Amino acid sequence: MNCLYLLYFYVIYLFGNIHSKNTGIEMEEKKELIRNLDRLHTTPLGMERMKRNLNVDTEDMVEWCRSQIKGGNVMVVHKGKNLYVSAEDCQITVNAQSYTIITAHIIPELGSRCGGFF
Repeated sequence: MNCLYLLYFYVIYLFGNIHSKNTGIEMEEKKELIRNLDRLHTTPLGMERMKRNLNVDTEDMVEWCRSQIKGGNVMVVHKGKNLYVSAEDCQITVNAQSYTIITAHIIPELGSRCGGFF
């Protein structure tokens, strides 16, 4: 399962025009995101979109995303204006400037720990 997880982000890294080839920069992005967890927020439409995409039944999706990001195995990729956070089997998209959670999706190849259908 971990091989697919790494392969998924390697493909994003290779084909997503990510400007950094230094994994130290990704680590800095992760540290910066964790330092700013209290700034995470979303819109009501974003809240509904995440609930639908992840098939998660919780009232506070922002807190749910925070707990996923605080979890152990998290990878953060900065591409353009967004941070793509892989937490558990989910990818959470966050605006890098405002820390607005835009959306979240299940990573299909990896399963259903987020409550999805796979």
